[in-house]
Amino acid sequence: MTTVELTDVDIADLMEIQRLHDEAFTHYLANGDGGHKSSEGYVSVNFGNFFDRDDDRGTYKPGVEVYSYVFGPNRNHYFDTIKAGLAAVRGWHKSEMERDYEAERRMWDDAFANGTDLSGDEF
Repeated sequence: MTTVELTDVDIADLMEIQRLHDEAFTHYLANGDGGHKSSEGYVSVNFGNFFDRDDDRGTYKPGVEVYSYVFGPNRNHYFDTIKAGLAAVRGWHKSEMERDYEAERRMWDDAFANGTDLSGDEF
């Protein structure tokens, strides 16, 4: 039976997941709130089940779950490794920090003034 442990790198990566999410979410809230849930930014570590850990090779790595209603394709985002979770959250962070809310507002204002239907458009 393998005991799954968190390394110093795992802990640093988890802290970075939290920091990046929170920075992106703060940016999102500063530009309005299109909707969020009270569990936004919940991060948990998954040590797998008994059978996952019953590996004498010692290769099992803990996974991570990040709850985000605002970022990503779902509410619950499950990643097989902490590194995979960090990579996804880095992508969300990059997209959010590059988002031009002012340009979006102008586009919607112009469309409304011109009677253009943007209901199917996504950003």
